[in-house]
Amino acid sequence: MLRMPKYPLLALAVCLIAAPLSRANGETKEDAKAVVAVFAFDRPMLEKPRGEDFPLFSSIKQPTLKDVVQRLKKAKDDNNVKAVVLLLDEVSLNLAQIEELCQALDGIKAAGKEVYAHVDSAVTMRTLVLAAGASRISATPTTIIMITGFNAESPYVRGLLDMIGVKPDFLTCGEYKSAAEIFMRTGPSPEAVRMRNWLLDSLYESYLKTV
Repeated sequence: MLRMPKYPLLALAVCLIAAPLSRANGETKEDAKAVVAVFAFDRPMLEKPRGEDFPLFSSIKQPTLKDVVQRLKKAKDDNNVKAVVLLLDEVSLNLAQIEELCQALDGIKAAGKEVYAHVDSAVTMRTLVLAAGASRISATPTTIIMITGFNAESPYVRGLLDMIGVKPDFLTCGEYKSAAEIFMRTGPSPEAVRMRNWLLDSLYESYLKTV
């Protein structure tokens, strides 16, 4: 997903700064070709390429996780790449994707290169976790912080079924087999509450460890 960013002035400023610094250190003309790799995370990321029903009419190609990770590794190994800039705008990634990207960013930092993250619109939990993989984080003054934690909801329709005269009949086996509860009960069982809280706590701990 190494492409023209939405913030050309920011990328231009970084490039203009990087080039004079390399010349000031007495480097040769070949070494002076400093490059800043810019990655824009502003759309959902696929695990693998998706087949198109009408490829001739498809002008927008969605990035894949594999492609982005490979480009990050290429930026790490390229001596001309002096730094990496992440433009984070409405990050739509799951935790597994973010963890894999953070591992690639750790490799870039281990190679002695800086990773800069910039947020222009809103900081969500996903944005924060991905930005934590950078060396430095910046945001515009109008950036909105929306770190709200996690919640889960389930509809329970037993009351509606009773109103229309439908009697649900399910056979369940085991304390934590709660799939049929939405039809059998008007609210969650204690076992379902414990299981849901366990899942949310586990997800929250995973996010904290990544940060």
